[in-house]
Amino acid sequence: MSDPAAFESRLEKRSEFRKQPVGHSRQGDFIKCVEQKGGAQNKLV
Repeated sequence: MSDPAAFESRLEKRSEFRKQPVGHSRQGDFIKCVEQKGGAQNKLV
């Protein structure tokens, strides 16, 4: 816990998980990841 920024981001993630169902939030993260990868590939092409 030497890094306060990492600790704060963990707390934010925890509060987000409480607001949303775990499956929904995981699905959202997955979609974001796919979109980012797709966007990067489109830029390369």
